[in-house]
Amino acid sequence: MIIVSGPSTIGKNPFVYEACKLYNLNYIVPVTTRIKRKEETDQKDYYFLSKRDFKDKIKNNEIIHWDYCLKNYYGYYFRFPGEGNQITHGLSRMALRIKALYPERITTIFFYPKNEKDIIKTLERIYNNEMLLLRKSLVEEELCHSTLFDFTFEVSDSSVKLLNNNKMKELLVKEHIKTSYWVLYKSSYPIYRSRLFNLVFD
Repeated sequence: MIIVSGPSTIGKNPFVYEACKLYNLNYIVPVTTRIKRKEETDQKDYYFLSKRDFKDKIKNNEIIHWDYCLKNYYGYYFRFPGEGNQITHGLSRMALRIKALYPERITTIFFYPKNEKDIIKTLERIYNNEMLLLRKSLVEEELCHSTLFDFTFEVSDSSVKLLNNNKMKELLVKEHIKTSYWVLYKSSYPIYRSRLFNLVFD
């Protein structure tokens, strides 16, 4: 399972979508209470919920991994760590908490900007007032956490171009083949267990 993090507007979504196409990865759709943007599709980009519904799902254990940020809830229906061949994006602090729970099964990737000022300029074009301040503060927090990630990649132009990076290719191929190993393990485990039982008790 790969979790991609990075500052707002750095291009996490476009990268994840393209990686899914090229490497046949399954996108784990996050859940949020923020307002859906006009270019987004419910249940494709995010599951968009009201805050009341989100909190009800937390209480009912339908959402286990979640956080509250930018005056909204973010989380997943998904039960980590999954079975491989999966990718998603998320807040840095949430990604790191999930990684701590499943250190051998989760790979964390962080995108950092070549120039932080460009990110700030983009945010200033989109947001204003309190939300702009919150977004700027989150950029600082995300960058602060970057050194805790398994892998970091600089985004100088487009995050999608990172798909041409050799190390990135290696990580995505590795994630893709995890499914085969997991299916093989699940199919062979009963045989292995039976042989072990006979070995011990024969």
